[in-house]
Amino acid sequence: MRPIRVMEVLEATAGGTRRHLRDLVHHLDRQRFDLTLVVSTLRDPDFHRDIALFHMEGVRVEILQMNRHITVGGDIRAVVEMSNLFRQYKPDVIHAHSSKAGMVARLAARRSGRIPVVYTPHALAFLSDSIFRKLYLALERRVAGYTRCLIAVSKEECDLAMDKRYGLAMDPKRVKLIPNGVDTGTLRPIDKRERQMVGFVGRLCRQKGPDFFLTVARNLYNSDKTLCFRMVGSGPWERWVMAKAARLGLSNCMEIKNVRDEVEAFDELAEMSLLLLPSRWEGLPYSLLEAMSVGVPTVAMAAGGIGDVIESGRSGFLCDIGDVHGMALQAQAVLRQAALSEQIRVAAHKRLAEFSLQKMVAETAKVYEEIA
Repeated sequence: MRPIRVMEVLEATAGGTRRHLRDLVHHLDRQRFDLTLVVSTLRDPDFHRDIALFHMEGVRVEILQMNRHITVGGDIRAVVEMSNLFRQYKPDVIHAHSSKAGMVARLAARRSGRIPVVYTPHALAFLSDSIFRKLYLALERRVAGYTRCLIAVSKEECDLAMDKRYGLAMDPKRVKLIPNGVDTGTLRPIDKRERQMVGFVGRLCRQKGPDFFLTVARNLYNSDKTLCFRMVGSGPWERWVMAKAARLGLSNCMEIKNVRDEVEAFDELAEMSLLLLPSRWEGLPYSLLEAMSVGVPTVAMAAGGIGDVIESGRSGFLCDIGDVHGMALQAQAVLRQAALSEQIRVAAHKRLAEFSLQKMVAETAKVYEEIA
């Protein structure tokens, strides 16, 4: 029996979606699956490094530029070009990742002979607080019928996919919950540090809440001048974050570091004493799973799949979205109580067994085989 021909489609070639695609490509069994990628390089020119690695592994890569934002002419062009690629490669399954690729791929598949499409939103666009969220919901509803299986990375996303009033009203049989996963590894011992470091890892944009982080950092620094802070990431808010940190008097104790990929981000994360995740909306952030794997306690706002992973008070702490006061109090407790920090480290690492990379890949492969 020949391998199943799978075409992976991604426009959002940065952050967690980039990581997710790379993990699938590296770990799917090539005896069972013949992979072709269709990707855009507009998000991050550095993605060409990933493309070179894919070529070394014998994976075909087609570059089809897609604009992150809605552009009628550009989106129509993308649908037409993708339809041509589908006809050329004749995939058995198409797996589209994130909103733009999900929309373009499903329309193109419909145009090319109803090829079955798996769609992973990685946080449905209408979960955001954008003024366009009603439009995003309407568009997602319009093409939901072209989706053979929607893979949700969080329970919130799963519920919304099936919700008839506020979501996509999809048949529960066509919705599958498969959380992101990472290598669990071995829990490392705590390195002795002269100063405790409180960190943020993520894109510097409204979604990830860097403004909340700065407010919490200022509150923490008011109570303990020995603390230092590190923000790892880049994005449209970078200049604003730097200016805001200066206005809050944090310049002498905070650094902002840009990294090329999750390997460098992991190294930065491993040096932290505490990770703060102040997101306004989420899918399931890899930074949380990586923190758990490396033994860094996490205090987070309960956005998206974060609440699926953290058992508040046991494997981390949760607070309401926007509750900077509550986040600061919980962070202080972890920083001041070494026994509590260690308890969270151990419990979080045990909890991570439910979110392994092997499990994620195996369940995704099963979906491909079921619908091919």
